[in-house]
Amino acid sequence: MAQEIRSAQDIIRLLRENPQFRDEVRRYVLSEELLSLPALVRELAANVAALAEAQRRSEERLSALEERVIRLEDAVAALAEAQRRSEERLSALEERVTRLEDAVAALAEAQRRSEERLSALEERVTRLEDAVAALAEAQRRSEERLSALEERVARLEEAHLRLEERVTFLEERMLRVEERLEELSRAVVGLQQAVADLQRAVAALQKEVGTLANVVGGSIETDLDDVLPYVMRQKGYRILGEPQPISLDGEVDVVLPVQSPDGRDLWVVAEAKVRLRRGDVFHLATQLADAQWRERMQRAGIVPPYLPYAYGMRVYPDAVTAAETTGIGVLSPRGEVLAPKEVS
Repeated sequence: MAQEIRSAQDIIRLLRENPQFRDEVRRYVLSEELLSLPALVRELAANVAALAEAQRRSEERLSALEERVIRLEDAVAALAEAQRRSEERLSALEERVTRLEDAVAALAEAQRRSEERLSALEERVTRLEDAVAALAEAQRRSEERLSALEERVARLEEAHLRLEERVTFLEERMLRVEERLEELSRAVVGLQQAVADLQRAVAALQKEVGTLANVVGGSIETDLDDVLPYVMRQKGYRILGEPQPISLDGEVDVVLPVQSPDGRDLWVVAEAKVRLRRGDVFHLATQLADAQWRERMQRAGIVPPYLPYAYGMRVYPDAVTAAETTGIGVLSPRGEVLAPKEVS
């Protein structure tokens, strides 16, 4: 229902009581910008509040930044000091780098030599591979032999068991032997006295044997003195002197100067033995070939050529065989058994 408006108070009352009327009046009275101003103010207030909050946070961050700047200044000072030390270390490092460059050059040369050695090693490795293959084959054969040895060990273990049984048996016998030894030890006491008596008898016998040896030795040399000139005359040699005993390390018993049928002077050298064996002949042949022995003979005036003889009261066949091989003559009480060869 339309209301009648008579005064300004009626208009004010309607504006206060009727929102639709109030809005309609605003559209006619106010511009569009003024109508949107409340919303803008509210938005501005919200923005101001946000800016105030942002300002507060900015101040907090600024305070934190100031603290960080202080710390950064301290850090920069420390970095400056560290930079100074780094420069010093850098100078030292440059020197070390120079030395390292020299070392690298040396290492490069060493590398070249190493490559050469590596090539040689590769060749050696190739040869070693071949050797390893051969060793593998040898290992296979060794394993086969080891299997055979294991079988032998098994047999030996069985034999060991039997041996242990035998040892037990022998230990029993050993006990019996020890008992027997006790009996024998008592008998040995009696034998010791008998041995002492025997030793005294042997000493007396040795004395008699020594006397007999001197007699026999003198007898053999006397026989040689008789046989040697006789044989040489029978062979047509002229005797230039008497048989002479000579002792050069006890090797030659008699020497005799003679002249051959063709007029050459020689020395007969003879060694006498009771029993002439093969070893005696070889011993005389060795002496004749010894340069020091020949030098001693020449210093004694007995110069080559020589006619070497070995004389024996009894001559064994092996001595004659050895004499044929060495060229030594052989004499017996009956005369010449084998003619000698001259030794120049």
